[in-house]
Amino acid sequence: MRLWRNDGNFHFTEVTTAAGLTTPVQSNSFTPNFADVNNDGWPDLLVTGDFGTTQYYLNNRNGTFTRATNAVITDENGMGAAIGDFDNDGDLDWFVSSIWSATGVSAGGWGITGNRLYRNRGDGTFDDVTEIAGVRHGYWGWGSVFADLNNDGMLDIFHVNGFPSESAVEFHEDPARLFVSNGDGTFTQRAEELGVADTGQGRGVTCFDYDGDGDLDLFLTNMTAPGRLYRNDLPPGTKFLWVRLTGNAPNTQAIGARIFVTANGVTQMRELRAASNFVSQDPVGAWFGLGGASTAPLVRVVFPDGTEQRLENVAANQTVVVGEGRPAQVDVPTLGGLGLALLGVLIAASAIFLIGRGRIA
Repeated sequence: MRLWRNDGNFHFTEVTTAAGLTTPVQSNSFTPNFADVNNDGWPDLLVTGDFGTTQYYLNNRNGTFTRATNAVITDENGMGAAIGDFDNDGDLDWFVSSIWSATGVSAGGWGITGNRLYRNRGDGTFDDVTEIAGVRHGYWGWGSVFADLNNDGMLDIFHVNGFPSESAVEFHEDPARLFVSNGDGTFTQRAEELGVADTGQGRGVTCFDYDGDGDLDLFLTNMTAPGRLYRNDLPPGTKFLWVRLTGNAPNTQAIGARIFVTANGVTQMRELRAASNFVSQDPVGAWFGLGGASTAPLVRVVFPDGTEQRLENVAANQTVVVGEGRPAQVDVPTLGGLGLALLGVLIAASAIFLIGRGRIA
């Protein structure tokens, strides 16, 4: 594991040791993410790692970090990661994809106890709620996302799977997993029912509304095979908001900002991050499902420097662009164009893609 500090003007300095990012074991990091898990306005570091080396560090706000990993962090072969507020309590939770075997046998010496869902206590410490939430059984997990795929105001979990080793026959065509939120802290696995149980050698995944129809679609990459685009076809009536920010230079995408949307008596929170799902990432923006609500009474944006902007009674089913220190723009009709542009980049990277259809409800 290495940390390079950006000194500006395209110059970086390696500061791993100086920043305190030392570990008691050899790091086998797969998916690192900066995210403010203790709500102090400073990005902490969550590192998902293989062979029991998942770690996390709290930012000391002086250029250094303190290792906070404890006995709660028990994933055995952490590979992909998703970070989001799945329970709408105002802090960031952490999902780690790992290995679960349906046979209960570890043919190659790897762990088989499955995924982990670490629920944030609000202070940067976590509880393992994997079993209660029902998200353990994921096969050989890789790229993972939190996303509100049915626009009900609760984050769901999707991750891809697969491992081609001769000693891992059960993972050659293991299906992708979609854990749909039940709204009470638990999830139901519905990938087959909803048409997204892809059986390729999945590695990366990104979630975005490529066709601009008001629901989130899934693009996944498979190792040594075509990528796949799954179009989401929600029934009429579900509502959403897509919020994008423009920040002051040099942070022109306002990375680190938080967006709060209140609707149906619930406040959802998203943090804008240049995040990794595992060899993949989502667009820098915030998607909010509003259920059947036609209006969000309050949209509140907290920029990285602590300044706030508030919008009241924002109509659903539109893009809202909020600039740091500038008036917000609404009814921006470029959602589909943004999705298609991103899709072009993904297709170029994958060379070939196939389209599937699903109804994620």
